[in-house]
Amino acid sequence: MADQHALQTAMHQNYTAFKAILPELMKTHAGMFALMRDGQIVQFFNSDAGAMAYGDESFEDGVFSILEISDQLVEPELPEATPSEASADRPGEVSDRPEPAAPEIIVPRAIVFASQKGGAGKTTLCGHVAVQAELAGAGPVALVDTDPQGSLAEWWNSREAETPLFVKTHFADLGRDLNALGERNIKLVFIDTPPAVTDTIREVVGYADLVVIPTRPSPHDLRAVGATVDIVEDQNKQMIFAVNAATARARITGESAVALSQHGTVAPVTIHQRVDFATSMIDGRTVMEMNPESRSAQEIIGLWEYIATQLAKVERRVPERRVESRPYEGTEQRQVDRGPAFGRRVGARTFGKRVAR
Repeated sequence: MADQHALQTAMHQNYTAFKAILPELMKTHAGMFALMRDGQIVQFFNSDAGAMAYGDESFEDGVFSILEISDQLVEPELPEATPSEASADRPGEVSDRPEPAAPEIIVPRAIVFASQKGGAGKTTLCGHVAVQAELAGAGPVALVDTDPQGSLAEWWNSREAETPLFVKTHFADLGRDLNALGERNIKLVFIDTPPAVTDTIREVVGYADLVVIPTRPSPHDLRAVGATVDIVEDQNKQMIFAVNAATARARITGESAVALSQHGTVAPVTIHQRVDFATSMIDGRTVMEMNPESRSAQEIIGLWEYIATQLAKVERRVPERRVESRPYEGTEQRQVDRGPAFGRRVGARTFGKRVAR
């Protein structure tokens, strides 16, 4: 068995590490018990008795901690050290040796690209901005594809570069995978989402620090934005609009930005429709890697710089329990008045207003 001083130090290390990752654990393992050793989670259990039995069997020295994953975090009582254990030098004196520092646990920031309308350019923007973040030194960066179609995965598999890291996951496993990425010191995670699948988008947005909503400058795209905005607002997440695939010097581009600005923050950088974006997606490259001096590359650079400034303003996620959100489909669909429609006179059908069928 370990002496009291070693046990006290180990328990403090486990508690400090557990407290740092508790917000993420609450999303995936609320109500369970974590068996910890050396500041790392060994395994999850449904009961403290099961965790204790496993710990006693696995660690003969008894140096482990069992902590409940709850929003009512209670600091465990540390065992008192005897005078001989409290001092490593002379009896009766407390050692002035500093306690070992708790391991630094990085909680990666999650940037989710979401749009319920297909063809908005989520996958292209997600991959490009993630690569630019890595090139700008903001990494390590990881890409996560939650779209069953796997377009982002296919693009990444064509890349010669090993960065960013790529993770193919199911939305139900996203919380666990984000924790694993944090253990690998990943700082930023860019997540692509499927179109139209409301429940999946809502689940993924729940993990976001920032949501980017790509929107083409067209009436159909603008009317479809409202559904995605409802999900983001329902999850109380920060969001920005990114005008994508715009035609140069087209009046509709400016009108789209004005219409979107009435309902949220619009990125000041517009991404224009150019052939090099499509070409880059064929062989796993980006426009920055093909021609860093091109206009397309400069637009992506500008978009990433703006996203970085917005991300810096977002506070770290706080622990909170998930709540069941009201459905968004069928007769249960909410109707939200979002003001004058794009390209329509006041009094016409509202921008983003969804009508139950």
